[in-house]
Amino acid sequence: MLVNEIKSYKIKIKDEEIELKLDFNALIKMHKEYGNAFLLIYQYAFENNFEKLPAIIRCMANKDISEEDVKNTMLIN
Repeated sequence: MLVNEIKSYKIKIKDEEIELKLDFNALIKMHKEYGNAFLLIYQYAFENNFEKLPAIIRCMANKDISEEDVKNTMLIN
């Protein structure tokens, strides 16, 4: 991903379509609510700490959702 390239993804939570973007606003939200945003992403991506994923998704969402909503919606095949 380039600095000026921001991709968005759409997911469905509670029958509502939510757009996810890992942009500067998401990083600010992660930093305010969870401390170091880059550490949160690092722990998920490089330490395989899947417990961090709902927090990351929550901060990337364009609407307010809870971590529990994310956890209850996630399916693994």
